[in-house]
Amino acid sequence: ILGNIYYVGAQNIGSYLFTTPEGHILMDTGMPQMHGIVRTNIETLGFKLSDIKIMISSHAHIDHVGGHAEMQKATGARVVAVGMDAQALESGMDLSPVEYLNWPAVHVDRVLKDGDTVTLGGTTLRAMLTAGHTPGATTWVTNVEDSGRVYNVVFPGGRTPNGGPLVVGNPKHPDLAEI
Repeated sequence: ILGNIYYVGAQNIGSYLFTTPEGHILMDTGMPQMHGIVRTNIETLGFKLSDIKIMISSHAHIDHVGGHAEMQKATGARVVAVGMDAQALESGMDLSPVEYLNWPAVHVDRVLKDGDTVTLGGTTLRAMLTAGHTPGATTWVTNVEDSGRVYNVVFPGGRTPNGGPLVVGNPKHPDLAEI
């Protein structure tokens, strides 16, 4: 896509690989059934699964984290997540207001707070809690160099309110707007 960022997802569900000299960061793994597609896309680009050291997510819904458990087994990568999305990943249960489908549970190695960073091989991603779509939805921000220019790149963490769950006055998460 730009600099060291590669799209490795399926046609309608995104997964992104941030490559570095010290290993790679994988954002989102898609549905459980997408593991083979994501794996093949990474390898087709010439990268090794074993070089994935960290996995992050935009938000804990099955179409973004459903493949985390299988990808963690394949790579040995550390999983990091923000706030209540870490609980969702570990339980394998959707904790969002819409209570979407569940997924295979995965161990979370590091629980982040708003503003924390993930750094590997000169690439730093800042986590910005964007709760609403899920209680720990995360917007990731980084700077990427490409062809001598530096770009500020933003990956929004789950879209709300357009068709998303009710944030204010949600009976399941009455304090979601304050998170």
